[in-house]
Amino acid sequence: AMLPEVREAGHVDHLPGEPDHGHHLHYHPRFHHHGQYERLRPPAIKYSTRVERCLKEILLIVKDERELLERYPPRWLALRLFERDESVLALVQDDETRQRVLEVVP
Repeated sequence: AMLPEVREAGHVDHLPGEPDHGHHLHYHPRFHHHGQYERLRPPAIKYSTRVERCLKEILLIVKDERELLERYPPRWLALRLFERDESVLALVQDDETRQRVLEVVP
């Protein structure tokens, strides 16, 4: 049987902006970006300039959320926040920071 950590690597079972009820959080995100599972990581997808600008802006806004950035790959985090993923938004400690993230629109 495959290891549970690997089972869903690169598998997206929800559309951007659609709630996915935290399914993507059931394996440790560390496996996404380093360690022995590195090769299973899907290639980074390049989005439109407008979306990339938003992702960059979101990362600047959350740069002080140390715990969050230590736990999750920054780009993964920026994308989930950009998608308004409830389970990830809830992890942003500072209310003002969360509000500023929600104000970022393409």
